[in-house]
Amino acid sequence: MIDQPIRHGNRSAFLFHELLLKDLPDGSGRKSFKKGDHVFVEGEHANGLFCVINGKVKIVRLGEGGKDQIVRLAGMLDVIGYRALLAGQQYHASAIALEDTVVGYVPKKVFFEILNNDPEMSMKMMRLLSEDLDHSEITRVDIATKSVKERVAELLLLLKDVYGTKIDEMTLDVRLSREDLASMAGAAKEVVIRALALLKDEYLIKAKGREITLLDIPGLIRTAKLTD
Repeated sequence: MIDQPIRHGNRSAFLFHELLLKDLPDGSGRKSFKKGDHVFVEGEHANGLFCVINGKVKIVRLGEGGKDQIVRLAGMLDVIGYRALLAGQQYHASAIALEDTVVGYVPKKVFFEILNNDPEMSMKMMRLLSEDLDHSEITRVDIATKSVKERVAELLLLLKDVYGTKIDEMTLDVRLSREDLASMAGAAKEVVIRALALLKDEYLIKAKGREITLLDIPGLIRTAKLTD
């Protein structure tokens, strides 16, 4: 299942907002990517900090059989690529624009100078990494204990949290293939399609092509077992 950082308070957004308020030197700034472009590529050495300013990005890892597995989604003001940067490692996954996207960029040298001179910023990065670790552990438990239907319901709620909804406040503001949904739910495509059909039969969602409308949020929350 997708390993999505906890978004309560959107700590990463506040972190990057503070960075943008600093007097950053040349080399920092914004980069534009077309749909399907790579922001960074698995195996490359991490050379800076990225943040989605506008658009949508998926983080994918090469899985078995050469198929991409989506491990994270990123929306406006989400920071990406920071774990490899902080560890001084290569990227363990690729970041790909789901639509035309603008990304903020702070070079590695500049970012570490900020951390060295700003203990409060360093502490915020540590908290962000701690939240990632906590959520990774929760994700492993979910895969072991939740049915595919429960995981798909949780995924749809996550997509709403990350990307929001259209003007009707019900239709997800992101269009993903069934293969992408299956990758994020950690299940076979056919099983995820059946789970979506069950959710439709229970009038929890409406699906037309890649467009999914959430008809009953409390019902999805109960199905996902996110409440007692």
